[in-house]
Amino acid sequence: MKPKRDGLLEDTHQEYSLRLDQTEVEGAPVIRYRFESRQRTRGQTAQVTYCLDAADHRKLYRVESQDAGQPVLVSTRSGFDESGWPRVWTSQSIDALGRVITKQVRYLGGVDQDFDDWEIFAPVFPKDYLVSVSSGSGVAELIQNPRGGRRVPDITGPARSLLSQVAPILLCLIFIGLPLALMRRWGARRRL
Repeated sequence: MKPKRDGLLEDTHQEYSLRLDQTEVEGAPVIRYRFESRQRTRGQTAQVTYCLDAADHRKLYRVESQDAGQPVLVSTRSGFDESGWPRVWTSQSIDALGRVITKQVRYLGGVDQDFDDWEIFAPVFPKDYLVSVSSGSGVAELIQNPRGGRRVPDITGPARSLLSQVAPILLCLIFIGLPLALMRRWGARRRL
């Protein structure tokens, strides 16, 4: 690992290069990291450039990426709040037809640090589905009930007595076993 890192720092690595310099982006001093992949056998290059605030490295102002034969795609961040979170993100991408598409996201309100993950990322089921979540221990939590306040009836029922558990087996033996025993006895008498 160390020889590869040293090769990057000394610009002697065969496949990659890393360049650092200081410049300005929109009047703000930044440190620019330019990472380039060179695949000499194919003659292809890919380049990614990161521009970080020179005074506060948590603030990433700009990212530029370019693959061989493709336009430079730029993603910028601006309007940072006191915590260093950008309020405006502008990004470019290439659509299926090869056109460069620019999208912008603006955070108008504050970012709530205490939002509920389940509320945000939970799956959405059709309204007529009965959904429960189980931890695998046999206990489930009902998370969606289309019947409102009604609960699903308990299919296990009350505890059964020993007689009520054994009675079906005895009846089966009587109704199946008795005719078989009588037929066998009748067949044995016939042979005599």
